[in-house]
Amino acid sequence: LPNYISLTEEKSFAKLLYSTNILITEASSTCLEAMACGVHVMASKLPGIKDILTPFNNCLFNPGEIPELYNGIENLLNEKKYLRINKNLRTHIINNYSIEKEVNSHEALYKKCMNL
Repeated sequence: LPNYISLTEEKSFAKLLYSTNILITEASSTCLEAMACGVHVMASKLPGIKDILTPFNNCLFNPGEIPELYNGIENLLNEKKYLRINKNLRTHIINNYSIEKEVNSHEALYKKCMNL
């Protein structure tokens, strides 16, 4: 798999993110990390990810729809507002998905599941 990159260290992943223009993902945690680094994300319309990217519909594509993904990337690269979108993605994550909010949300879910 020549296009597959395995990252075993957190520093390697962060370094890769900061050198990336667009990240294509199907993982909500990767989506959050990339957006927090100001990296533009293109992601499948899957539960979790589509909730995160609701304000940014142009960043979503239907799973398996490669032509739709291609068009989304092409449109993004042609947009003059590319840098502003990246800044807005980062601001959205900082305002809505801070570590504190995520920890509190998960903790509340665990307590609910355990009937505490």
